[in-house]
Amino acid sequence: MPRAEAEVKDFLASQPGLIRKALEEGLSSFTPEDLAMWPSMQDSLFAAREKYEQIISKMPARWNRYCKIQKDELEDTRRIGVRLFAPRGQAGRPSNDIVADAAIKLRNSGKNPAQVADTLKKRFNKTYTPDAIRKLIKRREARTNSDK
Repeated sequence: MPRAEAEVKDFLASQPGLIRKALEEGLSSFTPEDLAMWPSMQDSLFAAREKYEQIISKMPARWNRYCKIQKDELEDTRRIGVRLFAPRGQAGRPSNDIVADAAIKLRNSGKNPAQVADTLKKRFNKTYTPDAIRKLIKRREARTNSDK
């Protein structure tokens, strides 16, 4: 079993059943009996939730599932009088803003996309095609122009 999975298992084993259920399944899985016990457990959940999120943030699939459950639970938490905020899922691929800005400067200095690709290959040690450079510049300019 991977270390992170073992850490999650150990952490959840150390938590009361109601906290475990809230973290893994969400509040919508609570029975009426669970809801009756819930007010006394809220403070414990906030501390446990912080630690749980810290552990599972290293596990993308589990983190994203947890974020979806928390997002879906927002309405249910309001129903029983608890305010929780759903964490965001892990960010996607990092943007190439630095590369795009360098490509725009090179293009503005008079280089064609093939020359820009060769220069960026040397600077960033990554292969770029002229077509990739055209698309990169187009996306970056569209994004910066829409911000203005």
